[in-house]
Amino acid sequence: SRPTIPPIYNGINPHTPNLTILHTNPPIFSIPSFLSPEECDLLITTAHGSFTPAPVVGKDSGQLTPSRTSTTCYLAREDVPGYVDRISHLTGKPVEHCELPQVGRYYPSQQYRSHYDAFDLDDVDGRRFAENGGQRVVTVLVYLNDLAVGRGGCTAFPRLKTSSGEVLRVRPERGKAIVFFPASVDGLLDTDALHAAEPALDTKYVSQVWIRQGEYKGVPTKRLASVHGSGNVNGNNLERHAHYEAQRPYAHYPQQGTLPAATPTLVGSVVPSPSPLVNQNHPMPQQQPYPPQYHRTQ
Repeated sequence: SRPTIPPIYNGINPHTPNLTILHTNPPIFSIPSFLSPEECDLLITTAHGSFTPAPVVGKDSGQLTPSRTSTTCYLAREDVPGYVDRISHLTGKPVEHCELPQVGRYYPSQQYRSHYDAFDLDDVDGRRFAENGGQRVVTVLVYLNDLAVGRGGCTAFPRLKTSSGEVLRVRPERGKAIVFFPASVDGLLDTDALHAAEPALDTKYVSQVWIRQGEYKGVPTKRLASVHGSGNVNGNNLERHAHYEAQRPYAHYPQQGTLPAATPTLVGSVVPSPSPLVNQNHPMPQQQPYPPQYHRTQ
């Protein structure tokens, strides 16, 4: 019989500041302070007023289900280019392969039970969902607010264990990103990437960007360019609109953060220069993917 070839996962930028390995096989990474507190507040406030019930993907995709009770808002990539630039810099994938940046809200007790981010391509529903951009090969999940120890809301990977033998859980910390690979680069679903958003005692905000094998096209819930009937969005009019929608939930609305300094030693990638998180005039970078570099051992 033909030997089984261990799956290969997408690469990740090893020069990423604060990059931490949470699990090695399959690989899961953590990046504290991937977004600044100000950037987290910006995403929450921008999405406020546009949340809708979050559907599931894969089989019966697009349907509402008790397994997922959160709400979500999809933003246009062009409206938050500094955000998708940073994710492109992290993963080496072109921004065109990124799904629309999503801001999710979980009220107390809401959850997303154990699920996969990728699809079974042997299934008709999975093949249909993969018609737009192919398989999901990278998940970038960013926590936008803190949840204290004991307050729930962790991301749990029920099939993965810590060194002490406990189920791997990641507690939400404001600005922290976790990166994992729901499928191999050739589209094979990784069943060990099963995970869940556990219910919390407090409201939780997250942002997700899934990355496909190829170019993805989507329709955002909200376009920031239409806020004041203008084709240009700057920090000031976005700030005013966000305050209006969110009824001023923050005492001070901060300026947008910037990317960390570019790393000149990266190979196979054009590193974007520092740019605002939100700035519609910022050009999208032309990037080439990093070579796949994580091999699953049997």
